[in-house]
Amino acid sequence: MLRIDTLSYQDEIPIVIAHSYFPAKRTPGLLDKFSGANSISTALRRIGIDDYSQQWVTISAHLPSAQEARLLGMSTSAPVFVKESLDCSGRIPIKSGENVLCAPRISFRFDFKEISSAEQSLAGKPRSGKA
Repeated sequence: MLRIDTLSYQDEIPIVIAHSYFPAKRTPGLLDKFSGANSISTALRRIGIDDYSQQWVTISAHLPSAQEARLLGMSTSAPVFVKESLDCSGRIPIKSGENVLCAPRISFRFDFKEISSAEQSLAGKPRSGKA
């Protein structure tokens, strides 16, 4: 198993700690390709994996550890969101991850109309809007 940890910023303010895990046998050379790219997607493309998608996401919240609060420049009394996910190429797992997000600096939007449109396109037939 290969692990890559990153800290992402927006306008020079830390917002996300990411822990990404990759099956070493399926992602040979990934760490070398990540160096200098500073992008998981770019590194995966560089080793020939450019067709993958997120299979599931779980979002929860808790108070940050002292280290998480320090890295995110926040108080241990403010919550963080934790996003766990699995990405696959076809049916093959490529990456699992845990992102710790500074909740006061993050918002989520779920657009179910876009999701419904995408499902219709994939299915190739219209779907009823009735519940």
